[in-house]
Amino acid sequence: MKKLWHISFLLACVGIISCKKDKTPFPFEPPYNDLEHGWMEEPTESDFVNPQTVTPYFTNYKYQYRVPQFNPSNPDEIVYYYENSEANLQQLVKYNLKTTQKTILTNGMRVIEEPAWSSQGWIAFVHYPSYQIYLVKDDGTGLVQFTQNSANLCPQWSADGNYLYWGYSANLGQNGKWLRKSLSNLSVDTITFGSSDPQSFPVFVTKISTSNKLLTEKIIDNIWYWVHTHLDESPFNFIPIIEVSEFPNYANSRCWSHDSQYFYLSHYAIGEIFKVKVSDGSYELFRPQYYANWIQTIDASPDGKYLVAERVDKFNVFEADGSIAPPTGLRHRIQLIDLETKKIKILDLD
Repeated sequence: MKKLWHISFLLACVGIISCKKDKTPFPFEPPYNDLEHGWMEEPTESDFVNPQTVTPYFTNYKYQYRVPQFNPSNPDEIVYYYENSEANLQQLVKYNLKTTQKTILTNGMRVIEEPAWSSQGWIAFVHYPSYQIYLVKDDGTGLVQFTQNSANLCPQWSADGNYLYWGYSANLGQNGKWLRKSLSNLSVDTITFGSSDPQSFPVFVTKISTSNKLLTEKIIDNIWYWVHTHLDESPFNFIPIIEVSEFPNYANSRCWSHDSQYFYLSHYAIGEIFKVKVSDGSYELFRPQYYANWIQTIDASPDGKYLVAERVDKFNVFEADGSIAPPTGLRHRIQLIDLETKKIKILDLD
């Protein structure tokens, strides 16, 4: 296949684990800390690190906020993963955007990939390094291991919250299956059997909409397309939307709009976000490139007003004498993007 389904594991691990340990002190705060209050336009290049100092290896800021996702039943709530390297702290957190109240859902569990929040109040997430899927209620109760055999990834709920779909491989990186299991039934259904199955698709690019539509990539007549199909159809009827080659070949995250009329693509290494119309494949560049900040994971609010995004800012790391050190600092934070005005708001979660 053109794309291996295990790529997402590698991308997630790169994002969570620093590529290079470095003892060079960070500045007390990155230079854009004053931008955190209220809605604003995207900062200009002058607000960030000189692009000539960006190096191919990075060191992470002391704390990170990652993989935010909306509550499909409440546009005022998100879930995200928090990691503090200094305190050796890992938490899955529910956050209310209006009240700013935080609810710690799990402690001491490293999370990779985007968690999946069901309409019935369960949150599924992939634990690293076990590659097992766990479930927890969105009030922090009921934590349970959902899978038993490695390796599992990319949990996705059906629109009604009755089924969890996920990718499985007996060995990490090998050809895998797409599975489904009901919370009320111990049996596991195999939906696709890997690349040899004519119904197969790359698991790591799937998304399920609130109308139970599946978004993924698929080869049709030797061309890769973004396609959609309805999960209730058997066999699946994949409808092409647009050729994958229309976009950079390292899309990192995708999400449906609240009404399933559009989907959004983010491109981590560039920072762009595209908005694609499902009915005819027309698209627009929703967020242009900003060399000093990337957009990693994205999700749309159920009321259609916002995107929530994992924003990764790059900034200079300094030596003790004030000179610029070779590594570039990475700070993962969470921001809202107003879908009408395109203004942003960086959430103050510290």
